[in-house]
Amino acid sequence: MIITGWFAYLGIVRPSKSRPSNRTALGRKLSYVPAVRAKMTAVFPDRRRLHEWMRAGVWQSVHEALLRRLREYDQMWDRACIDAASVPAPAGGEHTARNPTDRGKLGCKHHLLVDQRGLPLVAQITGAQVHDSRMLIPLLESIPAVKGLSGRARKRPSQLHADRAYASRAHRAWLRRRGISARIARYGVESREGLGRWRWVVERTLGRLHRFSQTAHPL
Repeated sequence: MIITGWFAYLGIVRPSKSRPSNRTALGRKLSYVPAVRAKMTAVFPDRRRLHEWMRAGVWQSVHEALLRRLREYDQMWDRACIDAASVPAPAGGEHTARNPTDRGKLGCKHHLLVDQRGLPLVAQITGAQVHDSRMLIPLLESIPAVKGLSGRARKRPSQLHADRAYASRAHRAWLRRRGISARIARYGVESREGLGRWRWVVERTLGRLHRFSQTAHPL
């Protein structure tokens, strides 16, 4: 009810006379999530519909509306965590490439930036050959400006947690110039366990994304 209500609130998609309404189709898509193992492929709305929503900016608008709602109650932005994970893509596609860590098989990489609770702030897809560190700046610059109950819209976290793949002087300097405290693991200096108590949330979100593979499929 809460999710489907966003369509009426945002006024983004109009019902179609020849097909089930977008609200009904979205409800069918989301109804799969609690039943991870159920084989409900026939119930899913066709992928053409999902492509239409993506091109119309539906998912981006819903995501930003949810972020604004949380920001009103200061439920985000204290810390952010970044990570990436490669997944196989044997069928190929626009954002696929040979994965050097998987015997050259085709794959893509999911880059994810989350808040301290694991709530996705920004997600992007690249070829599997792209190094994690190359997406740190693009992900942070893609965070939507989210306004709270008072003050200016906020676009940056206070702290950024990341593993050693993102460790570089250039990245630390870039974060420092923007007032973001870099909590990035360094080889031979900081233990992995100490910073891992904050970074595990992004690993959990990536795990959930890949677990629900039907909803995580690149569009």
